[in-house]
Amino acid sequence: MKHLKKLFTHLVSFLLIVVIAILSLLPFRVLYLISDFIGFLLCDIIKYRKKVVLSNLNKAFPHNTLETNLEIARKFYKHLSDIIFETIALITASRKTIKRRIILTPESKELLGMYHAQGRSAIMALGHFGNWEWMGPAINLVNDGQLIAAYRRQRLKLLDYFLRKIRMRFYKVLVPSEHLIRKMVSMKTAKQPAVFALLADQWPPTGSAHWVHFLGQDTPFFTGPEKLGKKLDYAVLFCSIRKMQRGRYSMSVFELALNPRSEPEMAITNSYASMLEQEILQRPEFWLWSHRRWKWQRPTEHAVQE
Repeated sequence: MKHLKKLFTHLVSFLLIVVIAILSLLPFRVLYLISDFIGFLLCDIIKYRKKVVLSNLNKAFPHNTLETNLEIARKFYKHLSDIIFETIALITASRKTIKRRIILTPESKELLGMYHAQGRSAIMALGHFGNWEWMGPAINLVNDGQLIAAYRRQRLKLLDYFLRKIRMRFYKVLVPSEHLIRKMVSMKTAKQPAVFALLADQWPPTGSAHWVHFLGQDTPFFTGPEKLGKKLDYAVLFCSIRKMQRGRYSMSVFELALNPRSEPEMAITNSYASMLEQEILQRPEFWLWSHRRWKWQRPTEHAVQE
């Protein structure tokens, strides 16, 4: 029985990979037609986590009408579907095409170029906003191999292998999430500079959250960028990926803290939360609303940072 289950799992993985590979050969205009249909399915037919999405939107924007939040939700599902197909496109899209579709601002290119030329390391915090999957190509196509990112292993081994192969087109180094800290320490010891990307709006580990007043809610935040910046004495950067139009993004990088060890406790985390909040308030449909952001209540002993 176990053998049959394993065989079935491999077959499903293989078929999924074949479908993804075929889709990657299609031009963007065709991918976006398919994306429109998938976005409609996710929102109105399957209703993928729709209760969670609307609950989050109603908490974040209580003064909006129900119709307004429903419209944001529809735009979110369309954007989520676009991210899926834009990630698939990375399999075969040329470097020239990707460089044309996600552009580093001149100031950001200069900043990252300075870190690259001087052999300096940094931690770059970003959120699930815009298209975070295109961040790696945007930087590494300018400064080869500068950015290192973590990835979460997939349960299906064949699919995991395939997805890593996709990402390795634009990364020299990809690190399993559970090994990232060890990798950062070993590279510092070996004096190998890099910029390490961390999606810092993920659900924080139990007991290590810092609570911030975010989108009108008491929200637990992951403190990894700040703690690692102080531990390793690395500058902490903030990455903004803004969707200018469909399939076109502008990426900006700002310095949150040049000398993290000199910053007050949790000041960097508060600054990150504030900058991410401003991004979301401007274009709420481009944030990932399908996760239960506010499933915990703040313990009474924690003071909220306004």
